[in-house]
Amino acid sequence: MEIIIGRESTSPLSIGGRLHILTSNKKDYYLGLEGSVPKSVSRQHCKIIIKTDGSMELINLKPTNITYINGIEVIRKTISKSDRIELGGGHFVLDLNSVLDTVKTEIPQSYDISHLKAVWEKYQQTKIEIQVKQSKSAAVQSVTGLLSMASIACGFVPGVPDIIRGVLYGIAIILAVVFFIYRMRHAGENVLQLKELDDQFHKDYVCPNPDCGRFLGVTPYDDLKKQTKSCPVCKAVYEVKE
Repeated sequence: MEIIIGRESTSPLSIGGRLHILTSNKKDYYLGLEGSVPKSVSRQHCKIIIKTDGSMELINLKPTNITYINGIEVIRKTISKSDRIELGGGHFVLDLNSVLDTVKTEIPQSYDISHLKAVWEKYQQTKIEIQVKQSKSAAVQSVTGLLSMASIACGFVPGVPDIIRGVLYGIAIILAVVFFIYRMRHAGENVLQLKELDDQFHKDYVCPNPDCGRFLGVTPYDDLKKQTKSCPVCKAVYEVKE
């Protein structure tokens, strides 16, 4: 985030001369009373860059501007809240804390996303386990179906006694019923497990900003860590502290 600091312009309807703050979001803020900022402070005097790690850098915007940090004239310097910043030949003291308090709602907050690695891995592992279970279920169904068909086929073999033929038909019917019950039971279980898994994933794999909570989609964690630097909705900055 960038903040441009200078003196408010004057107009026929306004005395002006307050401290003018312009953020990178194109929002204007004014501090102090009219005429409180001397004319030695230009309308765009310096710029403060607030980095994602919270550090700040001050840049003097024009060669004709004069900016002091702790009594030393500077062009560009890393600053902290405890530094004394003075603008212009009149040494106007910039209250940095007041400036930061004024724009704090626009300063992106940083959040650690390393916990999402475990969420992603658990989701993928559980999904694989359910898919393996589905494959095993399908294999059992196939075997059951083959046994049922074999029993029916044996019933048509010439020379098979009627009692054995009846037993084979009975086995075929029993296997068909068992096959149907097994398929219906496990199909419902798998569908329910997948739904519960997806519902929980949608709750856990979200933007860590508690005021946002946007679902991050099915982007793998490694891709999220490398490609997604911030939330497109709340603008929270993502950090990885693994």
